[in-house]
Amino acid sequence: MKKIVFLLFLPLVACKTPVIVPDRVTQEQASFDEDKQNSGLVGYSSKGFELTDSALKRYLDLCKQFAVDPVGVSQSEGKNYLNKEGMVQFMNLTDKKNNI
Repeated sequence: MKKIVFLLFLPLVACKTPVIVPDRVTQEQASFDEDKQNSGLVGYSSKGFELTDSALKRYLDLCKQFAVDPVGVSQSEGKNYLNKEGMVQFMNLTDKKNNI
């Protein structure tokens, strides 16, 4: 009889146990790049992704670090551009660096 009462009581106790759920972490702002909040990606146009000088340097440094040739880099009117293939490579190399 004691076992039956215990088994009936157990689910009630288990349901009363508080569940701790951590706050969801969400990114609401871009990171800063030389005192400007843009992560180095300024915009996109028919020329490709417009990057700041420091973002382009990060990309070229990653290419050097992993011994791969930079892809899709161009400059026009004093601005840096990266085509879609280059942006994919930039993201993959960044991911690779963050996971070594």
